[in-house]
Amino acid sequence: MDSRDPGSYDEGELETSIVRGRLDVDLLRARAWCDDPQAMCMYADWLLHRALAPEEDETADQLVAEARSWLRRAVRTGSRRAAGMLGDVLLDARLPDDRRAGAQLLRGAAFGGDVAAMRRLGARCIFRPSIEAGNDQHEARRWLMRAAARGDARSAELLEHLND
Repeated sequence: MDSRDPGSYDEGELETSIVRGRLDVDLLRARAWCDDPQAMCMYADWLLHRALAPEEDETADQLVAEARSWLRRAVRTGSRRAAGMLGDVLLDARLPDDRRAGAQLLRGAAFGGDVAAMRRLGARCIFRPSIEAGNDQHEARRWLMRAAARGDARSAELLEHLND
């Protein structure tokens, strides 16, 4: 029986589990509860992936709502990565106000230098154009070029796709 406090974690243990190819979700959640914005983002990402194929006692909406909650909490710490992730999630929301807020968060993270947000914004302009995120190839190219210039290989691949 593990007597560890659920809010505590060993900093090296999570990284070791990831390097070994397995993610210890309980450890990740504990690290998130300790106000680690990186862990909050990782846990939210795990929840969003799980929402694609929820288990019997879960719904996709519940998992996405929990992921949003963790991302909002991480945004409050000043995490641009979390702002970009939350913006991307909100852009898929049903309510127009959520979509506008999502676009604002995603653009803010991209302008703030978050490479993943730049890539997400560029990809949205190509594959899921919208009034909120943008819908032209010029804008897509601009964001992808910025991300690729910072060494993002996936953005470079998307640029090649755009140029075909």
